[in-house]
Amino acid sequence: MNNQKLFFQKKGCETMKETISKVLEANLRDWNDWCWQMKQKSICSDFSNLSALGLISPDVKEQRRRVGLTPYNVKLLLYLKESDPQGYDAESLQSFLPSGKNDEEHQWAWARRHDLPSSRFWVRLPVPRFFKTLFTGRGSDTEIQTLEKMYPHTDVLIATAMCARHCSFCFREVGDARGEAARMTGSMNAVMNAVQAIIARKTPHVLVTGGDPLTRSNQQLCQMLAPLVESKTVQVLRLATRLVVDLPMRCYDEELLAMLRDFAQQMKRRHASFRIVTHINHPCELTLEAVKALENIQACGIEVMNQTAVLHGVNDDVATLRKLLMETDRLGVRNYKLFHSMPVKGTEKLRVPIRKFRELVSSLHQWLPGTSVPPANVVTLVGKMPVSPSGRWMFPIPFTNRILCRSFRGEWYLFKDIWDIGRHLREAMVLVTVVLILTVLPLAKLSDPVSENRTANQTQSITRVAMLADELGYPDAWARQRFAPFVEGNTLYLPLHGL
Repeated sequence: MNNQKLFFQKKGCETMKETISKVLEANLRDWNDWCWQMKQKSICSDFSNLSALGLISPDVKEQRRRVGLTPYNVKLLLYLKESDPQGYDAESLQSFLPSGKNDEEHQWAWARRHDLPSSRFWVRLPVPRFFKTLFTGRGSDTEIQTLEKMYPHTDVLIATAMCARHCSFCFREVGDARGEAARMTGSMNAVMNAVQAIIARKTPHVLVTGGDPLTRSNQQLCQMLAPLVESKTVQVLRLATRLVVDLPMRCYDEELLAMLRDFAQQMKRRHASFRIVTHINHPCELTLEAVKALENIQACGIEVMNQTAVLHGVNDDVATLRKLLMETDRLGVRNYKLFHSMPVKGTEKLRVPIRKFRELVSSLHQWLPGTSVPPANVVTLVGKMPVSPSGRWMFPIPFTNRILCRSFRGEWYLFKDIWDIGRHLREAMVLVTVVLILTVLPLAKLSDPVSENRTANQTQSITRVAMLADELGYPDAWARQRFAPFVEGNTLYLPLHGL
């Protein structure tokens, strides 16, 4: 019976493998069609098919947050499994949730939304804004569906809740029907209402993100982006997409490229900027297809910028980050952000300590040119916090124009600065304050007028010792403890804390 069951399991596994193999061995015309790739996503994301290919363990159970892979992602994983084990581990960690007891809870660790209809929101509503900011964080304002306002001059438009691949570290929980992206994103009408609100607000910087905006059709993209491009108040328009490395075939679409080229030229004519922001975390993602996609976008006259999240087991070593940043710099992609992974429940194994993050930043500054090293920061509910490299110090020597510097390797150097009058004035004020404190404190010791007038006979006639707190006859006993010990009559009064 067991042999028969094993036979059927093996036969079923072979059938699944044949099914997905037909998808992976499609003709070039279908393979380069991004719509076809998205249609095959359900087959390539099925746990049984992935198990048949040996990409995941058969014991792994389907989770609330679904895995999302296209044929391109699966084929890349299979290639890396055979040729680059380190790259395979990095890609699999980004594609699948790490195994652990918290896998089912994949959500933003903090109460990031202030507009959710929950009792917690109504309790916090009457709390003064100062205390909200101090204890809970400002978060982002989401008064309008699909629209966030994290900074005064920046609006974030959530264009869609769909991505080509569901990244395991995504804080918007793409792939979860109850996730943040699904809750925030509405119909195309809701997106257009948000676009009109951005124009009415006269917001200078707009970030279009999701999900991935490029999963929208060309018609929807044009309908959504055209008003922002034509608005004279929008100075910088950024389109955030990961399809450059997750589904590069999207950037082979001539109609899309022509539309993006037209948008870039329109904004350039009025001295504004249209940019594409990618998200590349590992050098193995820069395949020939991805490089071609980057070159197609750059050929449209669009600046491409990259942001990288530091993830444990993916790129938390100097060699990997150095190779990635040098490659993107070589391809003409501006590295503009290196950020610490966000506190998402269920992804603790992907996070690195801040201490190690600072050490990585220090190493990158030590060994890479300035054009390759992006600014590092930690994303919090009160905005981005810049992270300075560890091990690098600068000590101004008081009343001189010299700065004592320490490099990452422990080397000390005396740097000659210009004379800074403001710094010297502050140093002088600190010095004067310290001198005054040291001079005045000994003189500020108050004496007891009673003890000054007592005679030797009074001192010799002490027959009783008492604590000030025990003497209710003194109405100012608590105030007079500063003068103790002192003699009053035949009693020696001690301070409250004793001698």
